[in-house]
Amino acid sequence: GVCLLELDRSEEALAHLERVEVDDPGVLLRRLQAYARLERHREVLETIRRLPPDLQDALPLRSLRAAAHLGLGEPEVALEVLRAGRIEGDPDLLAMHYLIGRCHEALGKKDAARRAYARVVAEVPDFADARERLEALREGCTPGHEPGASP
Repeated sequence: GVCLLELDRSEEALAHLERVEVDDPGVLLRRLQAYARLERHREVLETIRRLPPDLQDALPLRSLRAAAHLGLGEPEVALEVLRAGRIEGDPDLLAMHYLIGRCHEALGKKDAARRAYARVVAEVPDFADARERLEALREGCTPGHEPGASP
């Protein structure tokens, strides 16, 4: 399963990983990785709950948990998850700010979304989705839509 996951063959990897009936954190983390790639949001949340508490609050898992809530249409919960702990100085900081932007965008808080995306683009100018969303918000339209078009 691990090799298939590394080859970006998530469906096949997951079939192997789900056959293992243990709560081994290593196996659960690999399942989690496959679920996240496949956008199986409920399984992401359930798998995180099965991990030891000290792992559950690790920043990469908080990012996955927030992304899952966002994918389930729960941007308020996603923001709570993102703000639940310290994020400054962590290498996953940009991913967190990108997700914060997505949450604010989903909640209609365009100024806050612009600030979050601007922070990401300032650090990584070639982060295409963040840059495109920032540009769309600056132009006054919903990201993914032309100016003046209905969302």
